[in-house]
Amino acid sequence: SSYYPSYAAMVERRGRFLQQQAGTNGQRGLAPFATCSDNVAISSVRLAISADGAPIPPLTAATSTRCDMNGATIDDAVAGHRQFGERVGAAVALVRSLNFGGRERPIGSSIRYMAVYPSFDDFGAAWDRLQQNIQAPDPENPIVCNSPSLWAQYLIHQRVTN
Repeated sequence: SSYYPSYAAMVERRGRFLQQQAGTNGQRGLAPFATCSDNVAISSVRLAISADGAPIPPLTAATSTRCDMNGATIDDAVAGHRQFGERVGAAVALVRSLNFGGRERPIGSSIRYMAVYPSFDDFGAAWDRLQQNIQAPDPENPIVCNSPSLWAQYLIHQRVTN
């Protein structure tokens, strides 16, 4: 996975690399990076909660789930995930919406939520609290999510130069 601050930055950075490769393999533009196959997916990521410089250990817990939007907007999803992230004490909470590639789905029909926890202990305590205080689903919220997956999240920090 690679993250870019904008599509223009992705095209510039990946395009420069792939143009260097074009002399040897004849491929131009973003091929094979940007395809419409299941192998490569390009998504937009919106932060619901940002770490804001708070230290996160290089190995920590993260949860991820796919949700059907059912007519809700990305702004609705970000607001809902921000509330959830605050409830569980997530260090980072993000909403990923698929733009290109990946498995076929109608545009805007689904998103993926991810929450990164400050530590494994914080994750455990938060989910114990959730299990003890189960909230009824909000009938006004059309977003329906699958059961989350639990991940051991390795954070790789890159040095960004201009």
